[in-house]
Amino acid sequence: MTVSFMTISDYKATLQQDVGSLMFTGHLYDCEDNVDKVKLRKDFKEELKGKRVHAVLIYTEESPKFSKETNYQITYRNPSVAMKGQEGAFQKDSVNPQIAQMWWSYHPMGDAIVVYLEPKPKEIKVEGVPTKAELKKLRKEWRDLEEDYDVSYRGRPRCYSGQVILDKERYCQAEQEYEDEINAIKKEMFKRATVLIQHDTPFIQRKMTLWARSTASVHFVDGKWQPCLGCRMPSYLE
Repeated sequence: MTVSFMTISDYKATLQQDVGSLMFTGHLYDCEDNVDKVKLRKDFKEELKGKRVHAVLIYTEESPKFSKETNYQITYRNPSVAMKGQEGAFQKDSVNPQIAQMWWSYHPMGDAIVVYLEPKPKEIKVEGVPTKAELKKLRKEWRDLEEDYDVSYRGRPRCYSGQVILDKERYCQAEQEYEDEINAIKKEMFKRATVLIQHDTPFIQRKMTLWARSTASVHFVDGKWQPCLGCRMPSYLE
């Protein structure tokens, strides 16, 4: 008995329509859930190197390719119901007389087809263009900075209407420290936004555009941040 291998693309184009289930049988049955994939990978190191198993197909009695010969190259994690007289089949003790009369096997019958997902092609690094991993890292850093911004904003020094400022100098110093802190965060956010707005998805690009306008009244034109009409460029972007 043989074990052959097929990409998921070829499987979807040819055999997927022939795969049935326990209730609705077809010419093929997918036993992947019960296959010992650790052993399968060990036995077929070269064929499955860097690949993920999607299905393990065996032919059913409905198929003209069905065979009663045991396929010892495929091993189940738990015994499956077998045919009486099947090579390697056995019975097991059970208080239930029906189960005690059944036959079981750790292997399917007939040829098997292993369907695998093709490994993703390695991303080629282009000079000046961030990889998907780098963009993901930048998005996370931007979100972390956004949280820092929100925390700092909630801690802004405030002077309520009618309040008498007893120590104006101390208040002005606190206000300046706050401005320095918040501007430093925004500067780091804009560093990342500059890359994201040029290379990320349209959704992220739009998010950066709206954020930049609401935060600093700037927009990204000709490869750089520029003030919107009638606005001044923030000092942390100059």
